[in-house]
Amino acid sequence: MALETIILASSVLYELIGPACAKLSLYLSKSYSEKLEDLVPAKQFNENGKIKNDVDLLIERIQKIQEEIPKHKTWLEENEQAFMEGYEEQRIGYNRNYLRFRRR
Repeated sequence: MALETIILASSVLYELIGPACAKLSLYLSKSYSEKLEDLVPAKQFNENGKIKNDVDLLIERIQKIQEEIPKHKTWLEENEQAFMEGYEEQRIGYNRNYLRFRRR
C-alpha cells in the first residue's frame, strides 16, 4: 500500500511540476522566446529609407522562416510514384466517363 502511495504521489508531482520545469529549461537555454524579434530579426527600413509597416515586417519574417524550413521531399519511391500517377489518370478518366454517361 505504501508503494502505491509513493508511486501515485510522485506521478502527481511530476505532472504538476514537469511542464513548468521543461518550459523554464527551454527559456534559460534561450531556445524559447515569446518575442518574434528574438526569433527572426527584421530590417526596420525598406529600400526607400521609409519605415516598414507591420504587414511588411510580418511578410519578411514569414519569408525568412520559410527559408529555414527544409524543402518538401517526396516520400514515395519511384514505383509508388508511378502507381499514384497512373491512379490519378484513371480516376480522372473514370470521372469524365461517368459524367458523359450521366448526361445521356
